[in-house]
Amino acid sequence: MDSFSIKRGDTSPAIRRSFSTAAGPLEIPAGSTVVFSMAEAVTRRVVVSRGQCRIDGNDVIYFWQDEDTAMDGLYEAEFEITYADGSVETAPNGGFIVVKITRDIR
Repeated sequence: MDSFSIKRGDTSPAIRRSFSTAAGPLEIPAGSTVVFSMAEAVTRRVVVSRGQCRIDGNDVIYFWQDEDTAMDGLYEAEFEITYADGSVETAPNGGFIVVKITRDIR
């Protein structure tokens, strides 16, 4: 299971992932775009809807916005890759990234 943890109110570190298939690393060719989405695990309320990502080689990076981590809890997240030919692939394609936003001391 892929997981990521961050504290409530933090915007760093960014969530960065590279993905692979049975054939090896997932290639993200030039001309592709990637977006990131995240929803509360229990209620399915969408917190991040198609946030633009940066592509760095075969890595995809989403930089958190203030409101993204405003509430602690468990979330499910995914990246959606749109290739130059218009085809779409969701990663990870076998489930979600579990994002845990932990409380801070305030």
